[in-house]
Amino acid sequence: MERHINDAAPSASGTIRKISSVFGNGFRLVLSSIAVLCASSVAGVVLLTAVYALPIGPIREHARCSIPLYEKEGIRPEWSGGGLRKTRHFTRLDNAVEMMMMCIATAPSERPPLQSAMLNGKPFGSIAANYPLSLSDGKNTELTYSQYARYWHGYLVFLKPMLLFWTPQEIRVANAAFILFCFCFACLAAKERFGTPGLLAFFAASLFLNPVSACLSLQYTASFSLSVLGFAFVCRHAEWLCHGVRVAFFFLAVGILIVFFDFLTFPLATWGLPLTALLLSLPEKTFGSVVKSGGLSAFWLVGYAGAWASKWELASFFTGIDVVRDAAEQSAYRTTGTTWAGIVDGPRALAENWNVFAQTPVLPFFVLAFLFIAFFLFRNRSDVRWQNWPCVLGLMAVSVAPVVWIFVLQNHSFVHAYMVSKMSAVTAFALLAIPLCLCEASGPRTSG
Repeated sequence: MERHINDAAPSASGTIRKISSVFGNGFRLVLSSIAVLCASSVAGVVLLTAVYALPIGPIREHARCSIPLYEKEGIRPEWSGGGLRKTRHFTRLDNAVEMMMMCIATAPSERPPLQSAMLNGKPFGSIAANYPLSLSDGKNTELTYSQYARYWHGYLVFLKPMLLFWTPQEIRVANAAFILFCFCFACLAAKERFGTPGLLAFFAASLFLNPVSACLSLQYTASFSLSVLGFAFVCRHAEWLCHGVRVAFFFLAVGILIVFFDFLTFPLATWGLPLTALLLSLPEKTFGSVVKSGGLSAFWLVGYAGAWASKWELASFFTGIDVVRDAAEQSAYRTTGTTWAGIVDGPRALAENWNVFAQTPVLPFFVLAFLFIAFFLFRNRSDVRWQNWPCVLGLMAVSVAPVVWIFVLQNHSFVHAYMVSKMSAVTAFALLAIPLCLCEASGPRTSG
């Protein structure tokens, strides 16, 4: 028998007081956030320096086994085999980026480990053409290496040690097992917190994240795993998080971690899915509690922006190269409409993302899930709680966040629509959460 929500629910005023305490001492909270950012930056530098000190020989030897794999699959294969009518690469895998990850992990360097960890060298030019050359025996004088320092490349903390013992093919298997574990864990958390309707809502939304692609492509691992694990953590520990400043630092930490590990794929999902779960978990959806909970997203932004800036500053400091300028130029370029297809604006970038899944079975499944959830809840609960309208407004605000992201980062969102479109999971889950909110299929996690 499913156990939902309202058992021993804390009062709305108590919840508001707990969340309000996050903002009660703003100055101390700002200082604490800066301290966390500084500590995380130091930890990132130490971890990356440590893996850059590992012996490069076994790493290159195992990575060399992937050359036939990428030659067979190509740069951007489709795990569906292609042939999906009128779609824009919903099942695309980005082997070009995966090869670049391998090149960065295996790049030789005459610099000290600290500087190498800050610069993250990779072969200059076409990755597909240079990949076999970069892994050839001996010192290859035909290649020129350039820096890729504007990203943290935190995935190397796991990739380099794994390449000491495994080939990229074996790492794919391990990655698939990890992704499946994360997904199943999140599904169980959704079922425990929100019941069957909530589980269906999360499952339907996760189709936009495309778990199969995450299993097969290392590029998607960080955004997918942090999104669903963050969601699961909120589902299981919402009451604990709302005590003091814990929830603020949770969002701060998630914002930092996604920058450390990710390649700017669909990071907004790491904010939207946990925040939606938090809004649904409030025992009383009053205007004050919803607004204060939504305000916690600012800590995600602080962590996200702060982690980017810290890498640029640290790389410039330790290497003497003006990484800040390069990063600023790239950031400005990504917000323009200049692309290989000419000048694009926000609506065109949004349409490009829509076309990724518009003709796939994902949309019909989403509609069916919404109808089923609404029918299931409204049929069994005649006391629809219209007083929860503040939560509905909050969920609607969350649902439009991916659109805002696409309009701001027009260039990146258009060129990389096959991965940016995965942020639509935030929109899907926020909309599916509306009937859950109105029918109170949410609330404190019960024990036993």
